[in-house]
Amino acid sequence: MTSFEQTLATLDEEPEAVQAERLVWDLPVRIFHWSLVAAFIAAFVTNKLGVRYFKYHVWAGYAVLVLASFRVFWGFVGTRHALFRNFLRGPRIVLAYARSLLTHQGPHYPGHNPLGALMVLALLAGAAAQAALGLFANDEIYNVGPLYGLVSKNFSLVMTSAHRRLFYLLAGAIALHVLAVVAHKIFKRKISPAP
Repeated sequence: MTSFEQTLATLDEEPEAVQAERLVWDLPVRIFHWSLVAAFIAAFVTNKLGVRYFKYHVWAGYAVLVLASFRVFWGFVGTRHALFRNFLRGPRIVLAYARSLLTHQGPHYPGHNPLGALMVLALLAGAAAQAALGLFANDEIYNVGPLYGLVSKNFSLVMTSAHRRLFYLLAGAIALHVLAVVAHKIFKRKISPAP
């Protein structure tokens, strides 16, 4: 029996009604998720508002770093569905799951499916990298990141450029994440039996 088949068998052991009623995400994960959303939006808005709001942009970046650090910590010591070892899958299972979606016969996972787990890692790593790059950034006019003095001006400019570019990659990944969640909800509703 392959790992993918074992996962299917495990999921089938629990009645669907029980799976539907169970809350998967614990309170710390829920607070983390929506706090990260708020911090990311705050960083974007304070950047667009201009130099007078730079202090708040930095605070939002600190919040992102703290939240990402918490989520990594919680991924090793948290509750069952928050643990990385319980939702990260190997490449074979990810590919098998992706193929199964084409036939609309993919298994339902409590929590993140194998593709969703990869997105979690990408968003978490991207958000942490975005905030870390901002620590060394500068606007070449007035504002500098809190660790700007530790690096050369040229290195800071490279970090600043990467900080700007990564934002667009993150925004695209977030849009993809939201679309995937919406598609999953619609798809799940279409295949679920009527009560």
